Amino acid sequence: NDLVLDSIEQWVSLHTHSFSQINAHGLFEVVGPAMFLKLIPRLHLSLLALPSEDLEVIFYHLETEKPDIFGLMRVAVSLLPVDSCTDALGGTTWTLRRVLRLIEARRSEHALRFFLTNLRDETLLREALAALRERDVDTGLLREKWSYIVSMQLEADTHTGRPIAVDMPNMWPMLHATPPPMQVELSSLDNDLEVPRGQRLFLTDGELRPFEIKRHTPRPLAGIAEPSRFRDTPWPQLAFDPAEALAVDLGDIEPSTAVDAYDVIAGRAEDVDAMHLWGGGPLAETRPSTSSIPGLPSPQATLPLDAIHFVDSVQALSHVLTFLQHAPPAFVGMDLEWSDPHPVSIIQLATPTRAFVIDAVNRTPLYMSVLHCLVDWLLKREGTTKLFFGFPHDLLRLNMLFGPMGKSFSGGDHIASVVDLYMQRIQRVPVRTPRKADTPMGREELLGEAMMDDDFEEVRRLSAIMPPHPPREDVAEKVYTVGGHHSLSSMAARHLGEPLDKRYRASNWNFRPLAAAQVVYAATDAHILLRLESAMRSRGILPQREWGCGPRDALQPAWWRQVE
Repeated sequence: NDLVLDSIEQWVSLHTHSFSQINAHGLFEVVGPAMFLKLIPRLHLSLLALPSEDLEVIFYHLETEKPDIFGLMRVAVSLLPVDSCTDALGGTTWTLRRVLRLIEARRSEHALRFFLTNLRDETLLREALAALRERDVDTGLLREKWSYIVSMQLEADTHTGRPIAVDMPNMWPMLHATPPPMQVELSSLDNDLEVPRGQRLFLTDGELRPFEIKRHTPRPLAGIAEPSRFRDTPWPQLAFDPAEALAVDLGDIEPSTAVDAYDVIAGRAEDVDAMHLWGGGPLAETRPSTSSIPGLPSPQATLPLDAIHFVDSVQALSHVLTFLQHAPPAFVGMDLEWSDPHPVSIIQLATPTRAFVIDAVNRTPLYMSVLHCLVDWLLKREGTTKLFFGFPHDLLRLNMLFGPMGKSFSGGDHIASVVDLYMQRIQRVPVRTPRKADTPMGREELLGEAMMDDDFEEVRRLSAIMPPHPPREDVAEKVYTVGGHHSLSSMAARHLGEPLDKRYRASNWNFRPLAAAQVVYAATDAHILLRLESAMRSRGILPQREWGCGPRDALQPAWWRQVE
């Protein structure tokens, strides 16, 4: 393209007598809009020589095919003068008002100053400033807050004698020279190439939890919590025996007497003797462990310290998988924690009786392969309901973790039976409503309907009946939308009576060994999802939707389905 442009420019410059007048329309038909725009400053072409049809093509090219706000403004200014901002430019459907709307949509102060500087007409400038301050006809509110603020700044610059232009890009040679730049720095300005600024990424469908991808600088434990033995002591590496764990869950072995993990997080276990932390002493209080909801613990359930297992080896992973496959739980709480640069640092799995904190910093091929088998089996099992808080974000993090292995959980991977506690839920409540025939307003409504239908028999029947007192009532079910879009700590305070301490969330999850307080926090963060689900279901607050996949098509991706 550059070679063609150079050749055309050189040929015209060598034959100035033959090309004293160039057919702009013919040149446009040959080279197209993109090449014609590049030839304008080289051959000193005028856009006013083009018919309105060619100008429409140029505007469409700069707006849709190759978006260029500065190029579009150059074309619009080249078609001046006009009497008003609403007058057509060159016989096209474009006006200065329409160009101004595009600048407002982009919110580029640099582009706006460039546009107003090159209007060169006080009437047009005042009309453009008035358009920036328009108010809604019905409400009287400002149409666009950003436009109003920028217009006030421009007017202040004008009153103080400061030029509007600031480091403006060069206009085309056939137009007037650009005013000298103003020696003042303005924040958040675009440049001529419209380089996009760094933005945070939000993914949401209106109901799911919106999330952002940004770096989180971990904080040292000394700046998060007060000195304590759990903060300053690493987590003891205890072996996990799946056979013994199954025996405890089945009641063949006496239950644990270790300290409750929730008491540790709340700071109520500092006075407990170190010998009794992991068992050997009486429990301070007895709480119900079972719930009326099958497969869920009681909302007041405990999580003993010896029921928390830190998993960081292939053998331990295989034991966890064996434990889950031999007695598949009906509900599992899942959560992730991470610190940059790792996409995932630990994965937490919680059953009603115990919790597993799985290391994800270990990236050896065999370990990652077994970890993927465990997560893949669990996410695709329809008989086990997985409880998340902000599932789309955790799903993206899992894909980032297993992406280098060429594995992911999307597309043909059918994720099943996932409930996101962040989403809104429904509650069905029995409501007693009086019958229409037993109330004055209801009888009036029924009589009106009968008169409309010319049903005089019904009119006589309703007139002859004496309404009972009190009126008879019918029991109906009403569905309410409950909760949703709340933090996990506020949900715990509302449904469990005590907020969840989230201060360890900002700690460094990549450092090994993890502190005991970090492991306990991670375990309770996943286990509390089971308690919350139990508390809400016991009150009739049920999930509105469930992540699943339809069995009709093997290639069908996962989709949200209604819970019956």
